[in-house]
Amino acid sequence: MTHPNLSKEMMARPKKKKIFMNVILLIAMAIVAFRLFYFSNHRIEEDNKNSFVTIEDFAICLKEQGMMMYGVDTCEFCLQQKRQFGSAFEQINYINCDFNSQQCQEAEIENYPTWRY
Repeated sequence: MTHPNLSKEMMARPKKKKIFMNVILLIAMAIVAFRLFYFSNHRIEEDNKNSFVTIEDFAICLKEQGMMMYGVDTCEFCLQQKRQFGSAFEQINYINCDFNSQQCQEAEIENYPTWRY
């Protein structure tokens, strides 16, 4: 039941105000989320610059410990791990099962990537 003295336009104002406030709230939340994401990533990058262990050091350590990575060129997860190592991937003992299928069968590799010690 509507109030006899209120027009439809006057009754719509609270809805418009509520929608406007929700939009403002969403924008504010998006700004806060962006700032948190940006500054947390920026802090991680700064921490990595000051780190004593580089990705190159880590790759060399894996190689020295006898770690082997088995993969194929069509495996997105293998490609992702290669990208994460960057140029340090040259240090990794990597067996490409596309070209070394016999070696991978003998090692009983069923999934890619597989890391073995």
